[in-house]
Amino acid sequence: MRCLPLKLRRNLTFRLILTFVFALILFIVAINAYTFVLNPDYFVKFVMDKQFELLRKNTYVNKEGIPAIEDNFSKREWVYDELKRDLFYQIVHQSGKVIFSSQPSGGVFTPNTFSVTSSQSLQSEDANMRNFLRKSRLFKFTLNGEKAYAISRPLPREMGEYNLQIATSERILEVFQLTNVLPLSQIALVISFVSLLIIIVMVVFTVRYMLKPIRQISHTASKISPQNLQSRLPIDAIPTELTPLIHAFNDTLCRLEKGFNIQQDFLATTAHELKTPLCLIRGEIELASELNSRDTLLQDIDLISRQIHQILHLAEAREPQNYQLKSLDLLQTTQKAIAYLSRLSQAKNVRIVVKFSPDIRHIHADESMVFILIKNLLENAIKHAPEGTAIDVYLDNNELRIRDYGMGISESNIPFLFEKFWRNSTSKGATGLGLSICREIALAHRWQLYARNVYKGAEFTLALTPNR
Repeated sequence: MRCLPLKLRRNLTFRLILTFVFALILFIVAINAYTFVLNPDYFVKFVMDKQFELLRKNTYVNKEGIPAIEDNFSKREWVYDELKRDLFYQIVHQSGKVIFSSQPSGGVFTPNTFSVTSSQSLQSEDANMRNFLRKSRLFKFTLNGEKAYAISRPLPREMGEYNLQIATSERILEVFQLTNVLPLSQIALVISFVSLLIIIVMVVFTVRYMLKPIRQISHTASKISPQNLQSRLPIDAIPTELTPLIHAFNDTLCRLEKGFNIQQDFLATTAHELKTPLCLIRGEIELASELNSRDTLLQDIDLISRQIHQILHLAEAREPQNYQLKSLDLLQTTQKAIAYLSRLSQAKNVRIVVKFSPDIRHIHADESMVFILIKNLLENAIKHAPEGTAIDVYLDNNELRIRDYGMGISESNIPFLFEKFWRNSTSKGATGLGLSICREIALAHRWQLYARNVYKGAEFTLALTPNR
């Protein structure tokens, strides 16, 4: 097993097939061991039993009260005539007298070890013979100078104290093994091989059918993310052996969701609670006209307030339950964001030019979140646009592009643009959360957001995945 690839060793289908192969091999070995090792006379006994049953069915009691073979058995008598050196049968009295014999045999068939010493009396010899014939047995003996097998069994009691004895030479049994046992063994191997192929096919289909719910679970699990912790793995049609694992995984998701919600609630609560004291501090500073650093303090408070708002927006953007998806006019939402930032753009003397495809359609999204996304992208563009320039906004059914004509973005900074709290050395008054919030909103809608440098400026592109 260790020489096989690790992936193959862990494959359930391969393990089941390998188990069936080993089981089939063990079964064949056990049959052969029982037949040829533990019970070497099995086939001999089988052949002798068949002959005995055939002759016993054709045995009857004649008018003299002596068992005899029926006349209709003569149709099969030729076998014993043709093979008179190898096949024998006879009816004997339990006293040792031969009543009928297919061929002259010279007396009762007895094992080579069976003998009566000359010192014994006739009564003792007769008693030994009766004891021998009263029991069914299979034994070896020498007949006409050749090795042979014999079976001796009492006939039914209603036929009297008689035994039916059958003898078969060892060489005829060897012929039987060559013509029957070996072909049967080969047939058994072929049947075993075909059965194994059928089992393999059945195992493959069965495992695929049984693993279908697991593949569905894997598909569900692949969609679980920090933005989608409320999903749970289904347990319908799952094998009972895997149910505890699924329950444990769902319980883990519950604990993760609870902890995540606590974290998000803490951020939201903190952001809300800090807004009130900041407003009070700002009011006190505005009233205190004698402060020399009044303007600086107000700027710091505005920065802190802005950062708190951004933290609140980030907390909201990371929670899927805060999203209310509906049909949304992206052009109208973009115009609202432009109107909201109109004072900032006028103060910077920056124009915002909107271009859009005439066949633009509605999208399926959360209006408030999309508004924050577009607002943050426009606000970022306004801050980096030179005075007196324009910002181009282009919309169609596939994407939203916002381009400024500023200095562009350093190529080394592009990978870090959407990281939380990241700011470059030239950023003043920035929180480092605006673009991070945009990324969270885009991920929640399964959109893609990326930035690149273009000729004379930078461009942010929001690729809209068809999700409607």
